[in-house]
Amino acid sequence: MNKTKTFDCVQFQRSIREKMLKEADYDLDKLIKGIEERLKTNDLYKFLIERQEKQSAIV
Repeated sequence: MNKTKTFDCVQFQRSIREKMLKEADYDLDKLIKGIEERLKTNDLYKFLIERQEKQSAIV
């Protein structure tokens, strides 16, 4: 059976990192601030934080 790759996770991650670095003009401080801003509007991140807070409240 001949398997073909349809998705390359490593390449995907590299391209996302490269895009984010370009947007930050290769400045790490700008990159960190950009990531923090994106997290504020990320639904998955909000869900995980809420779940973590609920679990902390139970314990």
